[in-house]
Amino acid sequence: MTLAFPTPTEYRNPNRANAGTFEPLTLKSTLLGLFHVIVDQLRAYRNRRAIAHLAEQEDRLLQDVGLTRSDVDSALASHEGIDPSWYLTCRANERYLDQMRETRTMR
Repeated sequence: MTLAFPTPTEYRNPNRANAGTFEPLTLKSTLLGLFHVIVDQLRAYRNRRAIAHLAEQEDRLLQDVGLTRSDVDSALASHEGIDPSWYLTCRANERYLDQMRETRTMR
C-alpha cells in the first residue's frame, strides 16, 4: 500500500535528470527516515558529551587543536537537538585558514 500517488507518466520528461525517480511513500521509506533521525540525534548527543569533556580541558590543550574556550562554550550553548561539533570544526578551520593567509602575506 502506498500513501502517495505516483506522478502520471505523461508528465514525466525522459530528458530530465530526475526522470522516473519518483518513489512513493512506503512503510519502509518512512521507517528508514525515522531511523536516520534517531541516529542523527544519538550522534549529536554523543558529540555534545565529548565537547562537554573538551570544555573541562586546559586552554593550552584547546589552543593546540585550534579552539578557544569561547568556541567550546558557544558550541555547548546551541540548541540541544543540534550537533555542536560542526561549529567547532568550522571555527578550527577558519583559524587554520587565517594562519595560512598570514604566513603567505609575510613572504
